[in-house]
Amino acid sequence: MKKKIIILGGGYAGISAAIVLSRYKQFEVLLIDQSEYFIDKIRLQTTLYSFEGLNSIRKPFHYIAQQYGFQYTQACSDLKQESILKAIDFKVLETDKGEQEFDYLVICTGAKASTNNMESNSFYDLERLLQTELSSELRFHISRKKNPVLKLAFIGGGATSLQLLFDVYRYLRRVYDNYEMYLYDMGQSLLPYLPPEFHSYIERKLRNYRISYYPAHRFLSYNGTEIQVRNMSDDKVASLNPDMLFYFPGVKANPGKTYCTKEGMLYSPEKLPISYIYSAGDCSEYEGRGLNALSAQAAVRKGRLIAKNIVNHSSKRNLDEYKHQELGYFISLGKGDAIGWLLNRDNLVKGHTAFLMK
Repeated sequence: MKKKIIILGGGYAGISAAIVLSRYKQFEVLLIDQSEYFIDKIRLQTTLYSFEGLNSIRKPFHYIAQQYGFQYTQACSDLKQESILKAIDFKVLETDKGEQEFDYLVICTGAKASTNNMESNSFYDLERLLQTELSSELRFHISRKKNPVLKLAFIGGGATSLQLLFDVYRYLRRVYDNYEMYLYDMGQSLLPYLPPEFHSYIERKLRNYRISYYPAHRFLSYNGTEIQVRNMSDDKVASLNPDMLFYFPGVKANPGKTYCTKEGMLYSPEKLPISYIYSAGDCSEYEGRGLNALSAQAAVRKGRLIAKNIVNHSSKRNLDEYKHQELGYFISLGKGDAIGWLLNRDNLVKGHTAFLMK
């Protein structure tokens, strides 16, 4: 009889695990996700230049499941404490579509972008951007603006915000010539977890493109028309009335962080490893020195590792430890430009070469 594996969450980690496990005929693999699409979120900014728009970065789960030979159900599970305990004690996962029994459970619920639940035609967070065509939205705001100058504000200086900012700049440069762009970030420098050359290169690009950059500024509020930000250096509050507000304050594990062994096994509330429940992706934190970054690279590696370890465990073989280290990191700065490092953090690549490598 086939052993049933449930994978909860169809992001980079969940899809990677499902594809690997579906190769083994001794398993029945079921992927559960509340969405009907897998979305390649790290390529969001590329939709501006694609004739397919959002369809260029999303693919129906049922199509992927059919292609690789696993099952898919659109459902969600809140993974509250009671649900986790029931899964541990009875090997049953509760979802809004009913209970699902399993032999192995893989939790890949990822991370969720923070939001302030603002409803406004001018407000764009990651969730909204993944449901709307940005090129159409830009053209809409250009056509309806009351002032000659189109103003766009970006909150947050992380990779997603920066990549989108530079592609929006290049898009506007082609279709409209009277706009102003503003970037507000809480940090003193951009991408502080990366080599300082990243900040220097990006800041120089911002100056060259006349994009106003405000480091050490905390976002306070937005009422649908006006934003308020506080300068963390002198505590002064400033305001701006943007036509479009892009809100990227960061992400956090959803619904919470899962703590795992070096092999990817989930720890129980009593700090005991559970050999039939694993976790991968942005929601997971592994023991050891392997890469725990909130990145697609780490998610894919963890997803593949736990797939292999489930195969090993079911065959009573030793499990592998997660030891992956980052091989490189690239950030796009618009079509034809990027900066990154490869193999060694001192080995920097910039410009068109970096864009091609990304």
